[in-house]
Amino acid sequence: MIIASRGHRNCNTMAPHDPSPAQPVLTPLTLLAIGAGFSQVLLSGALLLSLGLESRSGRLFALLLLGAIGYLLTPLVNDGQGHPVMQALATSLPGVFWLFCASLFDDHYTLPAWQPALVIYSVVAPLAWHLLGQPAGGPLEWLLQDLPQLLEFVFMLLALRATFRYWRGDLVEVRRKLRVWFCAGTGVFMFSLILSREVLFAGADWLQGAQYIATAVVLLGINIMLLRYPTRIFDPARREPEATPPPANASKPVEDDPVEALAPIRRLIMDQGIYREHGMTIGRLASAAEMPEYRLRQLINSGLGYRNFNDFLNRFRIEEASARLADPHQSHLPVLTIALDVGFRSISSFNKCFKDQHGVTPTTYRKNHLKPLEDD
Repeated sequence: MIIASRGHRNCNTMAPHDPSPAQPVLTPLTLLAIGAGFSQVLLSGALLLSLGLESRSGRLFALLLLGAIGYLLTPLVNDGQGHPVMQALATSLPGVFWLFCASLFDDHYTLPAWQPALVIYSVVAPLAWHLLGQPAGGPLEWLLQDLPQLLEFVFMLLALRATFRYWRGDLVEVRRKLRVWFCAGTGVFMFSLILSREVLFAGADWLQGAQYIATAVVLLGINIMLLRYPTRIFDPARREPEATPPPANASKPVEDDPVEALAPIRRLIMDQGIYREHGMTIGRLASAAEMPEYRLRQLINSGLGYRNFNDFLNRFRIEEASARLADPHQSHLPVLTIALDVGFRSISSFNKCFKDQHGVTPTTYRKNHLKPLEDD
């Protein structure tokens, strides 16, 4: 998508508090680029409606499109009453993009309340600063203008972090491609545009038209991705197996029964206790199994329906932890010791994963299984 900028308030180099700033002159090329970008936004909206808005990522993408509309229309209503509204929509882009990337690529994302609250603050604060007459200097300007502007950079860095955080462990090949082309490329563009408008080339005349040309091209690329992978983008919660096609240069055919093909992998994991190793990656497991990484990724995804490698490993970890918690001979061991022994890095991640699988905490699980033995 594209990006909001405090510089949109005045696209020249005059101070923000100047009561009568000169309005930017929109060249025919700039108007053409804005029109092209707007047409791509409409196409994205049509494609999104055809896919439905059931998923959280789909709804967040709809908000991104609203922000894009605000961004494109802001220079057209720069001296009108609709300018604050368009500016507010455009300002929401960095924060909404961060939430979108997190919901798209994190299978366990829950959208904690503080995250949308922070995004709302980044939108409302500059709007309040504008309604107060853009007071210069003092803590009010820092709170309502400078801090939200800084948050734009923070949001973009968080979006890129969410995009690449679990990339190596992502078992869905299509989604791995989306991380690079759909979000990472867009995120780098948005971050570059913020940096150019706010720091490097603030007020530069050539940037006025160039940003909208680049925006139209990026939106076109997004629509190409939407057309190519229409059912794969906005459904991160799907758990059914998805076949992953092998690379074109693969010489070994994929087995008809991926579950059977995984049997040696299971034995390797159980016999060597590979799942207990901290930092275990699918690349290391593929190397131990003497199997191409792409093929192991496909087998786990298509045979068992797992969408990321950590969930696959955690299944073995929870199985061992459950057995040890129910073992009266290990009742003296703290839950933390067992959690670390089976491969978890912290008690919090272990508790969450354990409760997701069993519906109760490890402590409750242990009490429920050891109590009948004590009664006997």
